[in-house]
Amino acid sequence: MKRLGIIALFVVLLIQPFVLSAEQTEDEKRREILQFGLEPEITELIGTLQKEENKTFNDDILNVFNSTKNPVLRESVLSFFAAQKDPALKDFALSTLTDPWDFKTSTVIAVLSYAESISLKEATPSIRKILDGESNEYRAKALSTLGKLGSAEDARYLVESLDGDIPGDDKQKLIIRQNIMAALGELRAVETWDRLVEIAKDTDENAVIRATAATAIGKMGKPEAIPVLSALFEDTDPVLRTAAIEGLSNYSEPGAVSVVLQGFKDSYYKVRLAALAAAGNTNIRKRCPTSCTGQRTILSRRSSTRLLMRQERTTTRRRMPGSGICSSTRRLRTRSGLRPPQYFSGMILTEFIRNSRRLPSRP
Repeated sequence: MKRLGIIALFVVLLIQPFVLSAEQTEDEKRREILQFGLEPEITELIGTLQKEENKTFNDDILNVFNSTKNPVLRESVLSFFAAQKDPALKDFALSTLTDPWDFKTSTVIAVLSYAESISLKEATPSIRKILDGESNEYRAKALSTLGKLGSAEDARYLVESLDGDIPGDDKQKLIIRQNIMAALGELRAVETWDRLVEIAKDTDENAVIRATAATAIGKMGKPEAIPVLSALFEDTDPVLRTAAIEGLSNYSEPGAVSVVLQGFKDSYYKVRLAALAAAGNTNIRKRCPTSCTGQRTILSRRSSTRLLMRQERTTTRRRMPGSGICSSTRRLRTRSGLRPPQYFSGMILTEFIRNSRRLPSRP
Protein backbone atom coordinates (compact mmCIF):
# COMPACT_ATOMS: atom_id res chain seq x y z
CA MET A 1 0.00 0.00 0.00
CA LYS A 2 2.85 2.32 0.84
CA ARG A 3 4.37 1.61 -2.52
CA LEU A 4 1.08 2.41 -4.30
CA GLY A 5 0.86 5.70 -2.42
CA ILE A 6 4.34 6.68 -3.57
CA ILE A 7 3.44 5.83 -7.17
CA ALA A 8 0.24 7.90 -6.97
CA LEU A 9 2.16 10.87 -5.59
CA PHE A 10 4.69 10.53 -8.39
CA VAL A 11 1.91 10.52 -11.01
CA VAL A 12 0.34 13.66 -9.50
CA LEU A 13 3.67 15.47 -9.50
CA LEU A 14 4.23 14.40 -13.09
CA ILE A 15 0.82 15.63 -14.32
CA GLN A 16 0.68 18.91 -12.35
CA PRO A 17 3.05 20.90 -14.62
CA PHE A 18 0.89 20.03 -17.63
CA VAL A 19 -2.29 21.15 -15.84
CA LEU A 20 -0.67 24.42 -14.83
CA SER A 21 0.61 24.83 -18.36
CA ALA A 22 -2.93 24.35 -19.72
CA GLU A 23 -4.29 26.99 -17.31
CA GLN A 24 -1.57 29.42 -18.26
CA THR A 25 -2.30 28.76 -21.91
CA GLU A 26 -5.97 29.68 -21.41
CA ASP A 27 -4.97 32.89 -19.63
CA GLU A 28 -2.50 33.66 -22.39
CA LYS A 29 -5.23 33.17 -25.02
CA ARG A 30 -7.49 35.61 -23.22
CA ARG A 31 -4.71 38.11 -22.82
CA GLU A 32 -3.88 37.79 -26.51
CA ILE A 33 -7.51 38.50 -27.43
CA LEU A 34 -7.48 41.62 -25.28
CA GLN A 35 -4.29 42.81 -26.97
CA PHE A 36 -4.87 41.86 -30.60
CA GLY A 37 -8.48 40.68 -30.96
CA LEU A 38 -11.26 42.21 -33.03
CA GLU A 39 -13.99 44.27 -31.43
CA PRO A 40 -16.57 41.43 -31.25
CA GLU A 41 -13.99 39.07 -29.71
CA ILE A 42 -12.92 41.58 -27.09
CA THR A 43 -16.46 42.59 -26.09
CA GLU A 44 -17.50 38.94 -25.87
CA LEU A 45 -14.50 38.14 -23.66
CA ILE A 46 -15.15 41.16 -21.43
CA GLY A 47 -18.76 40.03 -21.06
CA THR A 48 -17.59 36.53 -20.12
CA LEU A 49 -15.14 37.90 -17.55
CA GLN A 50 -17.90 40.08 -16.12
CA LYS A 51 -20.18 37.07 -15.66
CA GLU A 52 -17.32 35.14 -14.07
CA GLU A 53 -16.56 38.11 -11.79
CA ASN A 54 -12.98 37.59 -12.91
CA LYS A 55 -10.60 40.42 -11.94
CA THR A 56 -7.43 38.77 -13.26
CA PHE A 57 -7.39 40.84 -16.43
CA ASN A 58 -8.46 44.22 -15.01
CA ASP A 59 -5.17 45.87 -15.95
CA ASP A 60 -5.36 44.48 -19.48
CA ILE A 61 -8.96 45.66 -19.86
CA LEU A 62 -7.98 49.09 -18.57
CA ASN A 63 -5.25 49.20 -21.24
CA VAL A 64 -7.88 48.37 -23.85
CA PHE A 65 -9.98 51.29 -22.64
CA ASN A 66 -7.07 53.76 -22.64
CA SER A 67 -5.90 52.76 -26.12
CA THR A 68 -9.21 52.68 -27.99
CA LYS A 69 -11.53 55.28 -29.45
CA ASN A 70 -14.14 52.65 -30.26
CA PRO A 71 -17.36 53.59 -28.37
CA VAL A 72 -18.57 49.97 -28.25
CA LEU A 73 -15.37 48.85 -26.52
CA ARG A 74 -15.48 51.82 -24.16
CA GLU A 75 -19.06 51.10 -23.16
CA SER A 76 -18.24 47.42 -22.65
CA VAL A 77 -15.34 48.31 -20.34
CA LEU A 78 -17.48 50.85 -18.46
CA SER A 79 -20.08 48.15 -17.85
CA PHE A 80 -17.34 45.76 -16.70
CA PHE A 81 -15.93 48.14 -14.09
CA ALA A 82 -19.42 49.31 -13.08
CA ALA A 83 -20.34 45.73 -12.20
CA GLN A 84 -17.27 45.59 -9.94
CA LYS A 85 -17.91 49.08 -8.52
CA ASP A 86 -14.29 49.76 -9.43
CA PRO A 87 -13.38 53.50 -9.51
CA ALA A 88 -10.59 52.97 -12.07
CA LEU A 89 -12.47 55.08 -14.65
CA LYS A 90 -13.53 57.81 -12.25
CA ASP A 91 -11.48 60.55 -13.96
CA PHE A 92 -12.83 59.63 -17.38
CA ALA A 93 -16.38 59.70 -16.04
CA LEU A 94 -15.98 63.15 -14.50
CA SER A 95 -14.33 64.49 -17.66
CA THR A 96 -17.07 63.08 -19.89
CA LEU A 97 -19.91 64.46 -17.80
CA THR A 98 -18.27 67.87 -17.70
CA ASP A 99 -18.36 68.05 -21.50
CA PRO A 100 -20.59 65.24 -22.84
CA TRP A 101 -21.34 66.76 -26.21
CA ASP A 102 -18.32 65.18 -27.94
CA PHE A 103 -19.42 61.63 -27.08
CA LYS A 104 -22.13 59.34 -28.38
CA THR A 105 -25.37 59.32 -26.43
CA SER A 106 -24.90 55.63 -25.56
CA THR A 107 -21.43 56.38 -24.14
CA VAL A 108 -22.75 59.20 -21.93
CA ILE A 109 -25.52 56.93 -20.66
CA ALA A 110 -22.93 54.24 -19.89
CA VAL A 111 -20.86 56.81 -17.99
CA LEU A 112 -23.93 57.87 -15.98
CA SER A 113 -24.58 54.23 -15.08
CA TYR A 114 -20.94 53.85 -14.07
CA ALA A 115 -21.07 57.01 -11.93
CA GLU A 116 -24.20 55.68 -10.25
CA SER A 117 -22.61 52.29 -9.53
CA ILE A 118 -19.54 53.77 -7.82
CA SER A 119 -21.56 56.51 -6.05
CA LEU A 120 -19.64 59.29 -7.77
CA LYS A 121 -21.22 62.22 -5.93
CA GLU A 122 -18.64 64.63 -7.37
CA ALA A 123 -20.48 64.25 -10.68
CA THR A 124 -23.73 65.87 -9.49
CA PRO A 125 -22.79 69.45 -10.51
CA SER A 126 -22.04 68.24 -14.03
CA ILE A 127 -25.28 66.27 -14.14
CA ARG A 128 -27.22 69.37 -13.18
CA LYS A 129 -25.46 71.25 -15.95
CA ILE A 130 -26.58 68.57 -18.40
CA LEU A 131 -30.16 68.93 -17.18
CA ASP A 132 -30.00 72.69 -17.67
CA GLY A 133 -29.38 72.11 -21.39
CA GLU A 134 -32.10 71.73 -23.98
CA SER A 135 -31.07 68.28 -25.18
CA ASN A 136 -33.32 65.39 -24.15
CA GLU A 137 -30.99 62.63 -25.39
CA TYR A 138 -29.87 61.49 -21.95
CA ARG A 139 -32.07 63.62 -19.71
CA ALA A 140 -34.00 60.63 -18.35
CA LYS A 141 -30.83 58.79 -17.33
CA ALA A 142 -29.31 61.97 -15.89
CA LEU A 143 -32.40 62.50 -13.72
CA SER A 144 -32.32 58.90 -12.54
CA THR A 145 -28.61 59.18 -11.64
CA LEU A 146 -29.14 62.47 -9.82
CA GLY A 147 -31.91 60.79 -7.83
CA LYS A 148 -29.41 58.13 -6.69
CA LEU A 149 -26.43 60.44 -6.04
CA GLY A 150 -27.97 63.77 -5.13
CA SER A 151 -28.31 65.70 -1.89
CA ALA A 152 -30.91 68.01 -0.36
CA GLU A 153 -29.56 70.79 -2.55
CA ASP A 154 -30.18 68.65 -5.63
CA ALA A 155 -33.71 67.92 -4.40
CA ARG A 156 -34.45 71.64 -4.21
CA TYR A 157 -33.00 72.02 -7.70
CA LEU A 158 -35.35 69.32 -9.01
CA VAL A 159 -38.40 70.97 -7.42
CA GLU A 160 -37.46 74.24 -9.10
CA SER A 161 -37.04 72.37 -12.40
CA LEU A 162 -40.47 70.81 -11.96
CA ASP A 163 -42.06 74.24 -11.77
CA GLY A 164 -39.77 75.87 -14.34
CA ASP A 165 -39.62 75.87 -18.13
CA ILE A 166 -39.20 72.36 -19.54
CA PRO A 167 -38.15 71.92 -23.18
CA GLY A 168 -40.15 69.85 -25.66
CA ASP A 169 -43.77 69.31 -26.59
CA ASP A 170 -46.52 68.47 -24.10
CA LYS A 171 -45.79 64.74 -24.17
CA GLN A 172 -42.06 65.27 -23.64
CA LYS A 173 -42.72 67.72 -20.81
CA LEU A 174 -45.00 65.21 -19.07
CA ILE A 175 -42.36 62.46 -19.33
CA ILE A 176 -39.66 64.77 -17.98
CA ARG A 177 -41.86 65.84 -15.06
CA GLN A 178 -42.56 62.18 -14.27
CA ASN A 179 -38.81 61.47 -14.29
CA ILE A 180 -38.19 64.46 -12.00
CA MET A 181 -40.80 63.18 -9.57
CA ALA A 182 -39.25 59.70 -9.62
CA ALA A 183 -35.83 61.23 -8.85
CA LEU A 184 -37.32 63.17 -5.94
CA GLY A 185 -38.78 59.94 -4.64
CA GLU A 186 -35.33 58.35 -4.66
CA LEU A 187 -33.76 61.31 -2.86
CA ARG A 188 -36.34 61.23 -0.02
CA ALA A 189 -35.42 64.79 0.91
CA VAL A 190 -37.76 66.12 3.59
CA GLU A 191 -36.95 69.64 2.37
CA THR A 192 -39.34 68.96 -0.54
CA TRP A 193 -42.16 67.64 1.67
CA ASP A 194 -44.54 70.60 1.41
CA ARG A 195 -44.29 70.82 -2.36
CA LEU A 196 -44.77 67.07 -2.89
CA VAL A 197 -47.83 67.00 -0.62
CA GLU A 198 -49.25 69.93 -2.55
CA ILE A 199 -48.74 68.05 -5.82
CA ALA A 200 -50.27 64.83 -4.46
CA LYS A 201 -53.42 66.73 -3.38
CA ASP A 202 -53.74 68.77 -6.59
CA THR A 203 -56.74 67.35 -8.46
CA ASP A 204 -55.84 69.38 -11.55
CA GLU A 205 -52.41 67.71 -11.78
CA ASN A 206 -51.66 64.69 -13.96
CA ALA A 207 -52.57 61.43 -12.16
CA VAL A 208 -49.16 59.82 -12.73
CA ILE A 209 -47.39 62.91 -11.36
CA ARG A 210 -49.64 62.84 -8.29
CA ALA A 211 -49.04 59.11 -7.85
CA THR A 212 -45.27 59.54 -8.02
CA ALA A 213 -45.49 62.34 -5.46
CA ALA A 214 -47.54 60.09 -3.18
CA THR A 215 -44.96 57.31 -3.39
CA ALA A 216 -42.20 59.83 -2.69
CA ILE A 217 -43.78 61.26 0.46
CA GLY A 218 -44.43 57.73 1.68
CA LYS A 219 -40.73 56.93 1.41
CA MET A 220 -39.83 59.89 3.61
CA GLY A 221 -41.18 58.08 6.66
CA LYS A 222 -42.99 61.08 8.16
CA PRO A 223 -46.14 60.12 10.15
CA GLU A 224 -47.90 63.13 8.63
CA ALA A 225 -47.98 61.19 5.33
CA ILE A 226 -50.52 58.65 6.62
CA PRO A 227 -53.63 60.89 6.51
CA VAL A 228 -52.53 62.31 3.14
CA LEU A 229 -52.13 58.87 1.60
CA SER A 230 -55.27 57.52 3.27
CA ALA A 231 -57.28 60.33 1.69
CA LEU A 232 -55.67 59.57 -1.66
CA PHE A 233 -56.80 55.94 -1.39
CA GLU A 234 -60.41 57.18 -1.59
CA ASP A 235 -59.82 58.55 -5.10
CA THR A 236 -61.63 56.91 -8.01
CA ASP A 237 -58.41 56.67 -10.05
CA PRO A 238 -56.77 53.25 -9.47
CA VAL A 239 -53.34 54.72 -10.22
CA LEU A 240 -53.65 56.95 -7.17
CA ARG A 241 -55.03 54.14 -4.99
CA THR A 242 -52.10 51.95 -5.97
CA ALA A 243 -49.64 54.72 -5.12
CA ALA A 244 -51.35 55.29 -1.78
CA ILE A 245 -50.90 51.62 -0.83
CA GLU A 246 -47.27 51.68 -1.94
CA GLY A 247 -46.63 54.79 0.14
CA LEU A 248 -48.39 53.38 3.22
CA SER A 249 -46.32 50.19 3.04
CA ASN A 250 -43.53 52.14 4.74
CA TYR A 251 -45.55 52.55 7.95
CA SER A 252 -46.67 50.21 10.74
CA GLU A 253 -49.23 52.50 12.37
CA PRO A 254 -52.78 51.10 12.65
CA GLY A 255 -54.17 53.72 10.27
CA ALA A 256 -51.73 52.67 7.54
CA VAL A 257 -52.30 48.94 8.08
CA SER A 258 -56.07 49.43 7.95
CA VAL A 259 -55.87 51.03 4.50
CA VAL A 260 -53.48 48.34 3.22
CA LEU A 261 -55.95 45.64 4.29
CA GLN A 262 -58.70 47.48 2.41
CA GLY A 263 -56.46 47.26 -0.65
CA PHE A 264 -57.04 43.48 -0.77
CA LYS A 265 -60.70 44.14 -1.52
CA ASP A 266 -60.12 46.70 -4.27
CA SER A 267 -61.74 46.09 -7.65
CA TYR A 268 -58.51 46.89 -9.54
CA TYR A 269 -55.90 44.13 -9.59
CA LYS A 270 -52.87 46.44 -9.37
CA VAL A 271 -54.16 47.83 -6.08
CA ARG A 272 -54.50 44.27 -4.78
CA LEU A 273 -50.97 43.47 -5.95
CA ALA A 274 -49.68 46.55 -4.15
CA ALA A 275 -51.46 45.42 -0.97
CA LEU A 276 -49.95 41.96 -1.35
CA ALA A 277 -46.47 43.44 -1.69
CA ALA A 278 -47.11 45.74 1.29
CA ALA A 279 -48.12 42.76 3.43
CA GLY A 280 -44.63 41.38 2.94
CA ASN A 281 -42.87 44.53 4.10
CA THR A 282 -41.34 44.45 7.56
CA ASN A 283 -43.15 47.56 8.80
CA ILE A 284 -46.58 46.25 7.81
CA ARG A 285 -45.89 42.70 9.00
CA LYS A 286 -45.38 44.00 12.55
CA ARG A 287 -49.07 44.86 12.86
CA CYS A 288 -50.72 42.97 10.03
CA PRO A 289 -52.94 40.10 11.27
CA THR A 290 -51.68 36.55 10.88
CA SER A 291 -54.28 35.88 8.19
CA CYS A 292 -52.69 38.64 6.12
CA THR A 293 -49.04 37.63 6.30
CA GLY A 294 -49.60 33.91 6.71
CA GLN A 295 -50.78 33.58 3.14
CA ARG A 296 -47.19 33.93 1.93
CA THR A 297 -46.44 30.50 3.40
CA ILE A 298 -49.21 28.96 1.30
CA LEU A 299 -48.67 30.73 -1.99
CA SER A 300 -45.49 32.14 -3.42
CA ARG A 301 -45.50 35.73 -4.57
CA ARG A 302 -45.48 34.60 -8.18
CA SER A 303 -48.47 32.26 -7.86
CA SER A 304 -50.39 34.91 -5.89
CA THR A 305 -49.76 37.37 -8.68
CA ARG A 306 -50.99 34.89 -11.27
CA LEU A 307 -54.18 34.32 -9.29
CA LEU A 308 -54.92 38.01 -9.00
CA MET A 309 -54.21 38.61 -12.68
CA ARG A 310 -56.35 35.59 -13.59
CA GLN A 311 -59.20 36.98 -11.52
CA GLU A 312 -59.01 40.29 -13.39
CA ARG A 313 -59.04 38.58 -16.80
CA THR A 314 -61.65 35.97 -16.02
CA THR A 315 -64.31 38.27 -14.60
CA THR A 316 -64.32 40.32 -17.82
CA ARG A 317 -64.77 37.39 -20.22
CA ARG A 318 -68.04 36.27 -21.77
CA ARG A 319 -69.97 33.75 -19.75
CA MET A 320 -71.05 30.47 -21.35
CA PRO A 321 -74.81 30.45 -22.07
CA GLY A 322 -76.74 28.65 -19.37
CA SER A 323 -73.68 27.56 -17.46
CA GLY A 324 -73.40 30.37 -14.91
CA ILE A 325 -69.63 30.38 -15.28
CA CYS A 326 -67.31 31.45 -18.08
CA SER A 327 -65.31 28.90 -20.06
CA SER A 328 -61.96 30.06 -18.67
CA THR A 329 -63.32 29.56 -15.13
CA ARG A 330 -64.39 26.02 -15.98
CA ARG A 331 -60.89 25.28 -17.33
CA LEU A 332 -59.32 26.86 -14.26
CA ARG A 333 -61.37 24.65 -11.94
CA THR A 334 -60.83 21.40 -13.84
CA ARG A 335 -57.13 21.84 -14.66
CA SER A 336 -55.68 23.48 -11.59
CA GLY A 337 -58.00 22.18 -8.88
CA LEU A 338 -58.40 25.69 -7.48
CA ARG A 339 -61.62 27.51 -6.77
CA PRO A 340 -62.64 29.72 -9.71
CA PRO A 341 -62.06 33.45 -9.26
CA GLN A 342 -65.68 34.46 -8.69
CA TYR A 343 -65.60 32.43 -5.48
CA PHE A 344 -63.30 35.02 -3.99
CA SER A 345 -64.45 38.20 -5.73
CA GLY A 346 -65.12 40.78 -3.03
CA MET A 347 -63.16 38.80 -0.42
CA ILE A 348 -59.61 39.51 0.65
CA LEU A 349 -57.02 37.22 -0.83
CA THR A 350 -56.43 35.34 2.39
CA GLU A 351 -60.06 34.19 2.51
CA PHE A 352 -59.65 32.70 -0.94
CA ILE A 353 -56.49 30.92 0.10
CA ARG A 354 -58.11 29.56 3.24
CA ASN A 355 -61.04 28.16 1.21
CA SER A 356 -59.01 26.96 -1.78
CA ARG A 357 -58.59 23.47 -0.32
CA ARG A 358 -62.32 22.84 -0.13
CA LEU A 359 -62.89 22.32 -3.83
CA PRO A 360 -66.34 22.26 -5.42
CA SER A 361 -67.48 19.15 -7.27
CA ARG A 362 -66.51 19.13 -10.91
CA PRO A 363 -69.24 19.44 -13.50
